[in-house]
Amino acid sequence: MCARFFSCSTPSAVAELTEANLRAQGEFVPAFAGLDGKVLRFEAFTTEQVPENLTEPFRVRKFTLMYYLVDDSIQINEHRQANSGYAQGVFMKRHRIPSRGRGSEDFITLFDFADTTKITLYNRDFHITSCNIFTEQFFQVNGMKLLFETNVPEDRYMTQRAISESRMGRRTPAAEDSIDGFEDIRAETSMSNTSVGTTTRRDMREKFLKYANKVLRFYAHWDDRGSMFGQKLEYVINYFLQDDKIEVLESKKANSGRDPFPKLVKKQRIPRVYGGVASVGSREEDFEDEYINDRDLIVGNIVEIFGREMLLYDCDEFTREYYLHQYGVEQSPKLTEQEALVEFPSMPLPPYNGFGSEHDSLASYFNLIPKPRKYDRTKQAALDSIIFRWKAKFDMDSMTAPNPDDHKRRFVVSFFMGDGSISIYEPPIQNSGFMGGKFLERQRIIRYKSKTV
Repeated sequence: MCARFFSCSTPSAVAELTEANLRAQGEFVPAFAGLDGKVLRFEAFTTEQVPENLTEPFRVRKFTLMYYLVDDSIQINEHRQANSGYAQGVFMKRHRIPSRGRGSEDFITLFDFADTTKITLYNRDFHITSCNIFTEQFFQVNGMKLLFETNVPEDRYMTQRAISESRMGRRTPAAEDSIDGFEDIRAETSMSNTSVGTTTRRDMREKFLKYANKVLRFYAHWDDRGSMFGQKLEYVINYFLQDDKIEVLESKKANSGRDPFPKLVKKQRIPRVYGGVASVGSREEDFEDEYINDRDLIVGNIVEIFGREMLLYDCDEFTREYYLHQYGVEQSPKLTEQEALVEFPSMPLPPYNGFGSEHDSLASYFNLIPKPRKYDRTKQAALDSIIFRWKAKFDMDSMTAPNPDDHKRRFVVSFFMGDGSISIYEPPIQNSGFMGGKFLERQRIIRYKSKTV
């Protein structure tokens, strides 16, 4: 209920008259109790010169003036504007303001807000543009008239910022951040603001109680083989239902040659299209529709994670049940892609150079300083006594230029199990024309049409 005022010149007279009106109603209520919590709220702006910038003659700064009826104190809060360059928030703390500068015993009262569009506080002119419903009704009941400034100058700097951000594809300034005018707080009251905030908190609390510690898990891969030194990497995408945040983990594989860096993206909300770092002072609530949610994560879809296009190829069983019960969507089975066979070029082995054995020749090819051949000593000690022998002769039909007397020759082929070497011995035959004896020294022999010994 608003108290009626008639003609009072000082704050003490206002308090005395308020106390007299309350006493006339039959119940004595002190002024500090009857006016406690009653605040007059005004919206205003000031212009501030910018001499160092020729293209920007002044800045427009927007404020909220709060006049406390209980003690005639005033508090000024500056509206928050993204990238304005000012330390915004509480512009002036709550206290009584002298009407004629420092040292004056006269203070600003509510009568100084009536019949004027401008009020001077500490030599700074505040142009009043609007007020809330309670303030308007309070002045009407007490027979005082409010005047508002209708011509709000344009802030060129904020206008240019809005144009540049719209060209970059970012969010355009909302109605309450516009330069041409202020938000219409006549339709807003403190009760409506409280209800909106309570609803938001209730929704988050409901999601927390319903989906606490419940995570949707997807398996994805990022194919970057089209770029230089690019690879195809596997990732695990975890979507936390309680707060709609996402983390991306890298799947570590043995002998992959990569350092174990577990987290590609820490737990946070991820935009669908990354447009750069957000503006200073921006909130997640302002871009609610631009973040990835659970409806965007479907097996077979490509999700962009800060510029990386990741293909979702599988998910776990809980995720499949969640989508089936929540949205009636059945996730596709695991997608398997047949990897293309990549043939890496290899250097051909050089021919035998005639020095030492063929193993010695290959050792000088693989190492600058040839290393001796390594033997399995255990195998050699156990199988060294085992020797396989075969009788053999020349295949006269497959020989290119056979000697007619070669059909008489016979050989003994011995295979030594200890080191895999072969030796060939030719038994002497009388009057055959061949001396016989050792035909091939014991050694390892390359298999026919093979590159290994």
